Amino acid sequence: MIWIAFFVLIALLLFLDLGVISHTKSAQNPWFWTIFWIGAGLIFTIPLYFIYENNWINTDQLLLEDLDGLQASLKYLSAYLMEKALSLDNIFVISTIMVYFSIPKSAQHKLLFWGILGAIVFRGIFIAAGVILLNKIHWMKFVLGLLLLFTAFRMMKKSKESNDLSQNKTILFLKKLLPVSRSHISDKFYIHRMGVVAVTPLMIALIFIELTDILFAIDSIPAVLAITSDAFIIYSSNIFAVLGLRSLYFVLAEALEQFKELHHSLVAILIFAGFKILLGDWIHINELLSLAIILVCLGAGVLASRIRKKPSKPFPEGSGS
Repeated sequence: MIWIAFFVLIALLLFLDLGVISHTKSAQNPWFWTIFWIGAGLIFTIPLYFIYENNWINTDQLLLEDLDGLQASLKYLSAYLMEKALSLDNIFVISTIMVYFSIPKSAQHKLLFWGILGAIVFRGIFIAAGVILLNKIHWMKFVLGLLLLFTAFRMMKKSKESNDLSQNKTILFLKKLLPVSRSHISDKFYIHRMGVVAVTPLMIALIFIELTDILFAIDSIPAVLAITSDAFIIYSSNIFAVLGLRSLYFVLAEALEQFKELHHSLVAILIFAGFKILLGDWIHINELLSLAIILVCLGAGVLASRIRKKPSKPFPEGSGS
C-alpha cells in the first residue's frame, strides 16, 4: 500500500513538473523550483519517519530492512544527499550534450523531462536488481565495493580528459544507425520528410542522455547500497534526487566552472562508500556518522570551489553537431 501511495505521489509531482510548471511563467525561475524540489526531498523524511516508526510498511519483505523511524530517516537523508551530489556529475555531462547538439532553450525543458522520466524507470530496475543480488549473494558486496573504488579512480582520471563529443563512439554509431535530420524542428523528436521518418538531433541527445544515466546508475546505486539495502529508502531517495535535476540544471548550467572542485568531493564520497561496503563486516559506521561524512565532503568541495573561484564565462549557446 505504501508503494502504491509513493508511486501516486511521484505521478502527481511529474504532472506538476510537466503539466503545470512548464506552461507557467514560474518555469523561468529555476532557483525557486530548485529550492522547491530540494525542500520536497528533505520534507519526505517526515512521512518516512512515521512509516517506519509505526510499521506501516511490511519490513518482513526481502527488500526491506527492519528499521525504526529515526534510523530510516537518517539513512534516507544520507542516501538522498549522496544521490544529489552524484547527480551533479550528470549535470556536467548534460551541459556538454546541450552544447554539442545546439539544443535550443525552448526544447531543453522537454528533453530534460523525458530524460528524467527514463531515469526513474531505469533506476527502479537497477535498484531492484542490486538489492536482490546483495541479499541473495553475500560476496556481491565486495564486487560492489570494488566497483565503487574503480568508479572513483575513473572519475579522477576523467577530470583531466576533454568533454569533446565529436568523436564519441556512441553518438557516431547512433548517427549511422538512424536517419538524422540536420536541424532542429521546433521541439520534435522525429519528423516526416519525403515519405521518410527521420529523428532530429533532439532524439539523438535524448538517447545519449538515457544511456549516460544508465552508466551513472551503475555507479550511484552501489554507492547508496553502502548506506542501506532497504529498497524503499533507496528508490525514494533516488527519485527525489532526480526529480529536481531539471531545475538544478538551469541553475548551474552557467556556473559549472565555479563548482569544479565538487568533482573531488564526489570522488571522496565514492571512496567512502566503497570502503564502507568492503569493511562493513568488521567496521560499523552508524547512520549519523555516514551523514556527517557526506556533508563534510560536500562542504569541503564547495569551500574549495569558492577559494579557487575564477571569473565565470557565459554558458555557450552551442557549437553544432
